[in-house]
Amino acid sequence: MIDLHSHTTASDGSLSPAELVALAAAAGVKVLGITDHDTIDGLAAARDAAAATGLVEIIPGVEFSAEYSPGTMHLLGYLIDPENGELLSALEEMRARRNTRNPRIVEALRGLGFEMTMEEVLAASRGSSIGRPHIAQVMVAKGYAQSVDDAFARWLDRGRPAYVAQARIEPAEAIRVIKAAGGVPVLAHPYQLKPASDSHLEEIVRGLCAAGLGGMEVWYSRHTAEMSAFYLALAERYGLVATGGSDFHGTPKPDIFLGTGTGSLRVPPETVANLRVKAARR
Repeated sequence: MIDLHSHTTASDGSLSPAELVALAAAAGVKVLGITDHDTIDGLAAARDAAAATGLVEIIPGVEFSAEYSPGTMHLLGYLIDPENGELLSALEEMRARRNTRNPRIVEALRGLGFEMTMEEVLAASRGSSIGRPHIAQVMVAKGYAQSVDDAFARWLDRGRPAYVAQARIEPAEAIRVIKAAGGVPVLAHPYQLKPASDSHLEEIVRGLCAAGLGGMEVWYSRHTAEMSAFYLALAERYGLVATGGSDFHGTPKPDIFLGTGTGSLRVPPETVANLRVKAARR
């Protein structure tokens, strides 16, 4: 079993890297991609835990939040060198932007009548990449929202009352940084781009390919069979590696399970080999 998209407490997951590896071993996941948002702080601990079990192979990764509208664009970087200077510099810049934005979101919520503090948000986070998911967790804990998704839908998403814009990394720059770190840049969950049509999505993919995109997330917890089939055809058309993963977070996304997503996720066994070939050719 392969799962190339998961999160730990280094960003907005509920399990520590060691706990996530233990869960993977228990669930039968043999290859696990650690792809925390805008941070690689969980990779070393995950690798140590995997080495101790001898049952799980860790694929080092990261998930960049890129500048895009009207939906969201996330770019995964696989097989990256976690010691690469350009990668570390880019991630530090992303962290600084988050740390500027977070207090503004909290203040916006306080202005709307929500009693919460930045200290509570920091307490909800166990890692270094702090963002809206942790603010949403505080809102759930205090009874202001029924779930993290509910908090985003009503208050925190773009266009909602407490949304605060943030300068994100440009897609082409994220791709460049991932490649500079020896990795393969992959477009995550394409449907979240909210394309106007299939042809519009293909236009976006074509532009990303011109910037050096190497893969597309075809198999994903929220993808229907029809979506996956279309994404696979698109990936093959543009010579992209088809990848997949659950986007496991733990408690924040309780309906998504490691390895199987919502129950039907199956990532083909050749996926990791294809990623390695792409990295070697590049």
